[in-house]
Amino acid sequence: MLKTNIIIGIIGVARSGKDTAANYISKKYDFDKFDFATEVLEPLLIKNKIKPTKKNKSNFAKNLRQKKGNDILAKLLFKSIKNKKSKNIVISGFRCIEEIDFFKTKTKKIIFLKLIVDEKTILKRGTYADIDRNKRDTTFIGMEKVLNYPSVKIQNNKTKQDLFESIDKSLSCLI
Repeated sequence: MLKTNIIIGIIGVARSGKDTAANYISKKYDFDKFDFATEVLEPLLIKNKIKPTKKNKSNFAKNLRQKKGNDILAKLLFKSIKNKKSKNIVISGFRCIEEIDFFKTKTKKIIFLKLIVDEKTILKRGTYADIDRNKRDTTFIGMEKVLNYPSVKIQNNKTKQDLFESIDKSLSCLI
């Protein structure tokens, strides 16, 4: 069990603004930010002498989940968080329901913010590859269950300032 006051999990498809939201919460509300890619996947790729590209991280995560279960990245991230003794945590990048279930057992208070974005906005921020990745993740790793998980929904089709105002409004009721 973590000795945290609260964990905020940020969920959403690729290019929905998860890291932008997590960085904002970290800075404004003094939360320690963690994400699966930076804390877990990049060090593992470097250790295995693999260039930490988005595609390599995705493939490595897929293989790791197949070998060790869908909660493996959550278990590895938990070790990193536990070592830092953080009080308030924001985590970006949940991909599997097993990752959510794992963290629910590790703290007394966890809430999720789901960033909702339309395809037009995804394409403005990225490429068709992001749309394809979202479809793949939904189909093959169960991202659909994550996206349907009970959470506070925040529309993110406008400006960063609009996103930040929506986060502030949502968190004012929750923390």
